[in-house]
Amino acid sequence: IVVGIKQILPLTAEDSAYAIHWSPLPYATSFVTGIAAYRIRQWRSTSSFSAAVVVLAAPLAIVAWASLATPLSHTATYLFFTALTFCLIVFGEQSSSVFRGIFCNRATLLIGTISYGIYLSHMPLLRLLPYRRLSEELHPAVAFALLAICVFGVSALTYIAIERPFSRLAAKLVSR
Repeated sequence: IVVGIKQILPLTAEDSAYAIHWSPLPYATSFVTGIAAYRIRQWRSTSSFSAAVVVLAAPLAIVAWASLATPLSHTATYLFFTALTFCLIVFGEQSSSVFRGIFCNRATLLIGTISYGIYLSHMPLLRLLPYRRLSEELHPAVAFALLAICVFGVSALTYIAIERPFSRLAAKLVSR
């Protein structure tokens, strides 16, 4: 694909790799997998046992992924998390107390509420804050925690100051 883009656009090899990475093409897998998971979920019978198994196995899979001696490539990591999300969507069930305890608590619902702000603010904050220097001076987990606190704070503020007022305004305009 990179070769094809280089033939169409006058890009350097490095820039064409970025063009592929940031294009919507690699993310089509997630999109199609999400649609498939939604459709499969409608057809399957519900089971709180399968939901509990998947919800308990997911963190174990993430720990196993994080502790690999040789990290997976970007593509393999992306496919791993796509498959993990697919399983959570297909087998997740609110009747499972484990599933409900993890995904229906106040903290998780708050993260869901401000998730668009998290999506929008994490990269600018990652670029603005001296994250690399912090992760060299501090333990990387501490640097990540500081970055996460900043991202959550900015996201909550933008939700309260921008997203919620504009959503209410849009609802009023639509109801007229």
